[in-house]
Amino acid sequence: MPGDASICRACLSDLERALGDIPFCVSQLTITRSRQSRLGSGDGGRRSADTPMPYDARSSTLAARIHNSLAGWVRTVAEQVGEPIEGPQCARPCRHRSCKTVRGSRTPADRTADLARWLMLHLELIRRHKAANEIVADVVRLVEAAERCVDRPPDLAYSGPCDGCGSDLYGRLGAAIVRCRECGQQYDVAERREWLLAAAEDTLAHAALISRALSRLGTSIQVNRLYQWANRSQILAHGTDAQGRPLYRIGDVLDLLAKMEAKAAARVEKVAS
Repeated sequence: MPGDASICRACLSDLERALGDIPFCVSQLTITRSRQSRLGSGDGGRRSADTPMPYDARSSTLAARIHNSLAGWVRTVAEQVGEPIEGPQCARPCRHRSCKTVRGSRTPADRTADLARWLMLHLELIRRHKAANEIVADVVRLVEAAERCVDRPPDLAYSGPCDGCGSDLYGRLGAAIVRCRECGQQYDVAERREWLLAAAEDTLAHAALISRALSRLGTSIQVNRLYQWANRSQILAHGTDAQGRPLYRIGDVLDLLAKMEAKAAARVEKVAS
């Protein structure tokens, strides 16, 4: 970790992921607040005998907490941004570096999603800020609370497209069999995961995305381990994305994982013999 940084890359990735999730979380809190959500609790759709409140006070309070927290952190970070930059920028959202610089120098609108997007423009500044640990802990905690507040069905695992009708296959996490909801054809989840991993080998992605994608496919890998491998040149970057994050080939990560698992298995066998 560089000497001027207050948090590591893994913590910064957690913050980036939480800030990126905030617009969706806020929209879901709004639906929950007005009791308009049709997401059930897994009881087969049975109605409660109690008359529900016309709104969910808990989600309303949490949405306000998220907004106030982001507004406070924007004021804190803005102290180190400097004077607003006068200059042209695209009227519509874009990825131009000059437009991002102009937008990042100006105070965002007092809307939760805009506050979150503004903070995402200053991730490197936050990484070096003395309050970085507090920012990460606060934002991540609030997003996790919002996810718990929103009534949603169990997470589903993607198993690729159906060979018969082409529909996307989604099944419960941990299930051995996945069934196509359109044509009813069944597939072995383990075989589908192997196929997906093979198909993704040449895909380039940043470390946080690789960690999430492989974990959902049953191959657990922590973000900080990927950064360690990169620092040791065990995996090499193939360019960067629009935010300047290095991109790694998923196949290189899988190959290194396989080598490490083979070495671990050989050590266990040697000890056993």
